[in-house]
This record gives sequence, structure tokens and C-alpha cells, in this order.
Amino acid sequence: MVFFRLLALILRSVEFRIPGYEDLSSNLRDIPLLIAVFYIRSPYMVGLFGFSIILNAPKVPLFSIPALMYSAPHVLGLLFAWYAFTWIKKLNETDWVAGACWCAVVLIYYYGFLITTASAYHQWFIHPGDLIKNETIGSVYISIVKSTAIEVTATALVTTFFLMQLNFRKALADQNKNLENTVRQRTMEIESANMSLQALNEELTASNEQIKSVNDNLEKMVDERTKKINDQLQQLLKYAHMNSHEVRAPLARMLGLIQLLKMENNHEIREDMLDKLYASSKELDQVIKSMTHLLNEEIEGIKG
Repeated sequence: MVFFRLLALILRSVEFRIPGYEDLSSNLRDIPLLIAVFYIRSPYMVGLFGFSIILNAPKVPLFSIPALMYSAPHVLGLLFAWYAFTWIKKLNETDWVAGACWCAVVLIYYYGFLITTASAYHQWFIHPGDLIKNETIGSVYISIVKSTAIEVTATALVTTFFLMQLNFRKALADQNKNLENTVRQRTMEIESANMSLQALNEELTASNEQIKSVNDNLEKMVDERTKKINDQLQQLLKYAHMNSHEVRAPLARMLGLIQLLKMENNHEIREDMLDKLYASSKELDQVIKSMTHLLNEEIEGIKG
């Protein structure tokens, strides 16, 4: 706010005299005053900012009625401009519509507040009485309007373009902010997806390890089962061998001896055959016991 006030003092030094009114002049100080409205957030600060114009009141004591009347249009005009600017922002229209509305605000600021009060101020306090008795406030107003056309036009154009570029910068900043928020949100989503993928990868790794362990155990079990089946097969082969050879031989001898006993009548020969039949039966019994033992071992192995 101080910056804009200093800028207003600088631009005030560039004066354009109004023909026929040597005490009145036109300058560009209202450009920074109106631009300051775009940045001031409180109407109280706007009023205080406008009241500081009292320091520039010409040819009258400070804080006198003429000085207060000199600053009053700036206070009221800037307050009007501030509330109008607030209303324009709420419209949320395009830059061209906002610019047209602001141009109307500048015209009201000048023709409704400043020039009207300046005309009365000139007649009542600068040249009272008979000095310019042939002129009215209306004629002074018209003369000031004609003489300040350049100032009003320049102020309207400069402040309008400033407002449009301010809105553009704000829209660009909002767009950048939205873009940053979008990028931040997408980054968070990507990070979350990466974390999910990492967790899934860890689960898959654990599952693969588990499957590998199961496969290893299964392979071990298959090997054990295969070995056990091979052992059982060997036992069965051994049992078949015993059945076909070791059992069959004594059994065949016994059958042959029994057949001979039926045909032999000699007592001694029959006794000898009986001894041989007994020996064959003992041999067969031993083979059967061996086979029984093998079968029992196989049964125990299957149960185990």
C-alpha cells in the first residue's frame, strides 16, 4: 500500500493544467490508487488509504473542512471501486466482461465522485463569492470533464489492462496449482500402486518359494515311494522265486515219494522213502516259514 501511495505522489507531479482554472490540474495519480484496490483486502484499509489524500489538499489547512472535502471523494470513490471490484470477482466472468465492468467503475469513480466534488470544491473554497460569479458548478463540471478526458481514458485503459493481466496471472497460478495437485495426486497413486505391486511381488515370491518347497518335498516323497515300491517289487520277485523254486522242489519230491510209496511194498524201502518224505516236508516247512517271514516284513513296511 505504501508503494502505491509513493507511486501516486510521483505521478501527481506530472500535471496537466485545465485551461481557465489555474488552481485545478489533471494528473495520473489515480492509476496507482485504483490499482491498489486490487490488493487491499479490507474496506477499512481502503478508507484509510483514500483519506491519506488529505495530505495533498491545496491552499487549505490540514484537517480543515475544505481539506476533508478534498479527500472525501477519494475515500468514497475508492470504497466504491473496492466493493465493485469484489462484485466483479464474484461474477467470475471472462476477462473482457470484467474489463468492461471495470471501465464503467472507473468512469463512475471520476464523473460521480472526483470531478463532481472537485467542481464544488473549486467554487466554494478556492474561488468563493464574486471571483467567478458568472460560472456555475455545472459549467465548471463540464469544463473539467472535457479537460480530464485524457486522464480518465488513460486511467481506465491502464487499470483495466492491469486487472486483465492480474486475472490472467491468477488463472495461470490456479491452473499451475491444480496441475501440481494433479501431479501430486498421480504421484501418490503411482507410489501406492508401486507399493501394492511390491507387496504383490513379495507375495508371489513367497508363493514361489512355498511351491518350490512343496515340489522339493513332493519329489522327495516320490523318490521315497519309488524306492519303497522297488523294494516291495524285489520282495515280490524274491517271493515268486521262492514259490517257483524253493517251494516247488521239495513239494515235487514229496509228491514223487508219495507216488512211489503207493507202489512199493518193501518195508525197508518204504521206511527210507518215509525218511526222505519227512526231510522234504521239513524243507518245505522251512521255506514256508521264510516266505511267511518275508510277507510279515512286507506288511509291516506297508503299514509303516
